[in-house]
Amino acid sequence: MKAITNFPLYIFAVCLISGCEYEPVEEPFSSDGSIIPAARFIVQNNYMIAIDSEFIHMYSLDDPQQPVLEQTYTSSDDRILETLYEYKTNYLMIGTQEGSYIKDHTVAGTLTDVDFSNKFTSCDPMVTQGNYLYMALRSGQACSNTNNSNGVNQLLVYNITQITQPVLEKSISISNPYGLGINGSTLFVCHENGTLEFDISNPINPNQIGDYSLECEDLIATEDPMILTSDSGVRLVDHANPGLTELSIIRQGE
Repeated sequence: MKAITNFPLYIFAVCLISGCEYEPVEEPFSSDGSIIPAARFIVQNNYMIAIDSEFIHMYSLDDPQQPVLEQTYTSSDDRILETLYEYKTNYLMIGTQEGSYIKDHTVAGTLTDVDFSNKFTSCDPMVTQGNYLYMALRSGQACSNTNNSNGVNQLLVYNITQITQPVLEKSISISNPYGLGINGSTLFVCHENGTLEFDISNPINPNQIGDYSLECEDLIATEDPMILTSDSGVRLVDHANPGLTELSIIRQGE
């Protein structure tokens, strides 16, 4: 079995976000006690970055087993920060109900303002790679800025070469999509019946190559094993070979 290098960071981030060291964010768990979504923290440029209400915490990973808090930023306009995604190599997209902040993280451990876009909100799970953004549009998302008056459920592909003027390139119908993640040329999408796998070698034309019955509401695809979370617990999933294989599961309450 391969070493699970960043799984302790996931547990650390869940503890941070759910109030182990700080005041808890608004409704960090659902009413049935579901797992904190992975979209509240990322690892970038040797830092773990976690959002907590109006705060952005920067943890140095010089020693990955003992993250050290080096910097905390506060939302300048009191917006509640709800989701965090990596944008290109050195940028962050931080979702609020009003839109998304874009932060520059070129200097490791330091964030600077780049832009604010009202095109994408925290209600629409998303992930970026290069000049493309993949969004899971699900019915029932009241705060979505994307036109979803017909209650559609789709994977949307945007060209974000100009981030303030995104261009919709493709839409694919999916049954209630949730979280999503990218590893290389592969896109994984959680949906109501499990986990979908897409080949995105052609970024504007995702090609579905797998459909797995692994329960999933959010995921971290950049590590091996992958980390899948759902109301039932946290799954470690091998994706080194074709297909997805569950290695272990930590169930809620264990």
